[in-house]
Amino acid sequence: MHNPPPSTSSRQQRLARPGAEARWERVLRGVVAAWSLWFLCLAAELAATADTYWQPVPGLPTKTVAALLQSRDGYLWIGTYEGLFRYDGVHYTLIDSQRMPTGSDLAVTALYESPDGTLWIGHERGTVSAYKNGHFTEYLARPGWKADRFHAITSDKTGAIWLLDSRGELARLGDGLVLHPEWGGRDNRWALVRTREGRVWVVNGGRLSELVDDALRVIPAPPGCDNVVQGIVAGADGGLWVAAGGKLWRTTDSGWTGGTQALAIGELPISTAVATADGRLYLGTYDRGMLELVPGAPAHERLYGRGTGLPSDWVLAACEDHEGGVWLGSGSSGLLRLQRRKVEMLAPPDSWQGRAVLTMSMTHDGGFLVGTEGAGLYRMSSDGTWSVFGSDSGLRNSYVWAVHADPEGTLWAGTWTGLETATGGRFAPPPGMAGFDEPILALVRAPDGGLWVGSRAGLARYDSGTVRWIEPEPARLLRDIRSILEAPDGTLWVSTNGNGIGCVRDGAVRQFLQRDGLGSDFTHGLLLDDTGTLWIGTRGGGLNRYKDGRFAAVRMEHGLASDSISQIEDDGLGHLWMSSRAGILRVNKAELNACADGALRQVQCLVYGLADGLPTLACSNSQPAPGYRTADGRLVFATDAGLALIDPRAVQLNTRPPPVEIEGVRHGERPVRRAPFSGVVELGPGGRRIEIKYTGLSFAQPDKVRFKCRLDGFDPDWVDMGTERRAAYSYLPPGRYVFRVIASNNDGIWNTGGRTLTLLVRPHFWQTLWFRLLLGAIGAAAVASLVWFQARRRLLRRVELLERERAIDAERTRIANDMHDDIGAGLTRINMLAGTARTALDDRARLERLLAQIHETARNVTRAVDEIVWAVNPRHDTFESLVNYLERVAQDMLGAAQIQCRLELPEEMPDWHPSAEVRHHLVLAYKEALSNAVRHSGARRVTVALTLAPEGCHLTVTDNGRGVSATPSASETGRATSGNGIPGMQRRLAKLGGTCELRAVATGGTAVAFFVPTPALARR
Repeated sequence: MHNPPPSTSSRQQRLARPGAEARWERVLRGVVAAWSLWFLCLAAELAATADTYWQPVPGLPTKTVAALLQSRDGYLWIGTYEGLFRYDGVHYTLIDSQRMPTGSDLAVTALYESPDGTLWIGHERGTVSAYKNGHFTEYLARPGWKADRFHAITSDKTGAIWLLDSRGELARLGDGLVLHPEWGGRDNRWALVRTREGRVWVVNGGRLSELVDDALRVIPAPPGCDNVVQGIVAGADGGLWVAAGGKLWRTTDSGWTGGTQALAIGELPISTAVATADGRLYLGTYDRGMLELVPGAPAHERLYGRGTGLPSDWVLAACEDHEGGVWLGSGSSGLLRLQRRKVEMLAPPDSWQGRAVLTMSMTHDGGFLVGTEGAGLYRMSSDGTWSVFGSDSGLRNSYVWAVHADPEGTLWAGTWTGLETATGGRFAPPPGMAGFDEPILALVRAPDGGLWVGSRAGLARYDSGTVRWIEPEPARLLRDIRSILEAPDGTLWVSTNGNGIGCVRDGAVRQFLQRDGLGSDFTHGLLLDDTGTLWIGTRGGGLNRYKDGRFAAVRMEHGLASDSISQIEDDGLGHLWMSSRAGILRVNKAELNACADGALRQVQCLVYGLADGLPTLACSNSQPAPGYRTADGRLVFATDAGLALIDPRAVQLNTRPPPVEIEGVRHGERPVRRAPFSGVVELGPGGRRIEIKYTGLSFAQPDKVRFKCRLDGFDPDWVDMGTERRAAYSYLPPGRYVFRVIASNNDGIWNTGGRTLTLLVRPHFWQTLWFRLLLGAIGAAAVASLVWFQARRRLLRRVELLERERAIDAERTRIANDMHDDIGAGLTRINMLAGTARTALDDRARLERLLAQIHETARNVTRAVDEIVWAVNPRHDTFESLVNYLERVAQDMLGAAQIQCRLELPEEMPDWHPSAEVRHHLVLAYKEALSNAVRHSGARRVTVALTLAPEGCHLTVTDNGRGVSATPSASETGRATSGNGIPGMQRRLAKLGGTCELRAVATGGTAVAFFVPTPALARR
């Protein structure tokens, strides 16, 4: 590790003394302690008022910084004993051990970036590693190299890497060449430097040498330096600066120059050194802090140490960034950055007794009057001395809201209890104001010598003991006056706290409120520029402009840093300066007008804040009259902590656009890729959150770096991300996208090139083209199938309709045939029998036979009609109705013949719906079987059995009569061979797809078995 600061104190033994000596010793120690405390307070005050100071950079998790370097891409690399950190101005990234070779030394003591962009890292144990494109490579300087800490790394004109260790040995990486620079005999004096010309210089123990063609050439020290060099640094414009003998020298081809500028650090060894682009040199020491100097200007030499701007005297590393900022690595206080104050603060020695400043006014001798919130009235004379007026000076109230000093030297103070004035240092109520106890919030001198007074009660004019109210009491529109401005034409403008803006012209009062276009009814500062445009500061409504009878507002959405604007000043250089609750702002007046006119969307707002020297961002709300400027041209603003002085001519914008880097991509819960990126970044399928991390590398004010992003293929336009350094997308459809990000620095200078990253979101298989084509083909096939099925369905429906029509026609034909065969024949027979009966009126026996035949025929006709009607009735199309009908027919026919009837029927009937044709043929065949049993069997009992099976229905009619032979004789004409006998029944059952069988019963009798298949019974 680096050597600690050498101790200059030694332990001394404390001896006992007599009591008197001890008391004098305690008194002496008290005096010394008081003097030391005063000195420290004075040093702190001087440091607070200096134009530069070292600001600790928070967040680094270690207190020792051994090496510093800003690489070409813009990152700041920080070498510590805890590892290597990369800093973008906001976040520290530890280059963790997982990226480094196994067993590597994490302690970093030297950093160097070679011309090809490789970062070379020297470690404490004598190893060196290279970092490029996100990967580490470890090297050994030479075989058998003794492990020791590297102090510096550089390269020569050929690109070879040279390393200097803490023993003073110089090694070339690659071929193992080791050179031994001549030892100067002094510890803590090492250096290895390459100048802009490519010359390599080395210091070992205080002896200076130059590397020339793989050899070292000793350079004698400047005359009078005891041949000892303290340190060296390459000049920003070329050449080599050398600190030797407590003086500053420069080498040339002809010898040494300089030696006339003494160094405040004397002959102490230099631990680190840097030459900045503006010609300054910074020389760090091990125990005396950091020396800042300008060669040839001894008056600008400044030593920073403990109590004078540095928290530690132990300096190990320093570098300059691309924007001119100077960074320092301390051995015990971490990372620090040199800040330059752009704001000078004025405050009395008692710091306003801890109270806030409310208002201020300039005196005619160049001094200031300052009103405070509870600490009374302060006055700073032109010679810088302060005086304070309180209750002992006659001031009745210490809350001073308005102050004014007239040319005659009279002081005016507006307090919470009224108006007071002082001529000889003693305050009292002025004549005519003894009973006026309203809070006075604004005081402005009128051109004719009168005094405009703004109070909670309204606007008044005070002149030679007379108070005149501008508005009568009952109808006052303007109350709680905060600022008063009188235009050259006599028009009076006043701002109020809640009552908008008032305009008094020719005695008429007009009030403008938010409903008239004002940004807010709570108004503060007023400024009338040279064009007659009125600028108005508001609370929450931004900066308002009143021009040509119309109000327009410029707000935060237009680029303003705050919507609460107080004091407004014109610097005469084309800018308006404003105090706000976010610091002091500067905006180009032309941009403000363009934005107010709607021709510009965003203004560039320069903000002076804490880093620029303001002790607080809060500025006073109570408004003095505009136009406060010191004799040297500085603007004066009232803040809560004091008076802020700003030189508008000294503003230097940061014109360097910030480099932009994309650092990583996260898909869902896991990082997909970290920088550097090459080619297209592919992301897996799914609707998981995609997050892209980026950064802008500006260190002037990193918290003010702004970003805009755009994802080509998703975002229609640029998206203003503000200071956010991550862009997140909740869902991206599959496809190729190009992510673009640009950034602006603290002064609004944009890097319009930015960075781009191509993303390829892979689809799920169902989101691919081939799957979509396949799905389309399947869809087309499905549509075609649906069309085919619909067409087939319509065709089948038409066929069904045709079949129904055919069935209806067949049924009609059957009915017609039945009516012709049965009813027609019966009626014909009745007609013939009736005609015969007419001729047999005289023959009673014959007539009775004929009438009996007519009766029987009529009854048969009636039965036939009943059968036809039953068959065609749709209410009888159930199987249960068919069975009931069969049961009734059997009972009627067998009961009339005095034959016992036995029915064997199932308890539950299936939900079948036989058609009329099925019912008709089955019933007729069934009746034929019963009729044969009645007329021909001679049976005394007939059994009708109905059984159900999955394949169909079995109906059996069994009698116990004489039976039939296997081959019926010709004499059995009525039973077996007639047209309505067994052949007729078989034909009817065949039409139904069933069968009819006639068989003899073993016990005697005949059985007729009908079978009807299920499809015939179940279909409608």
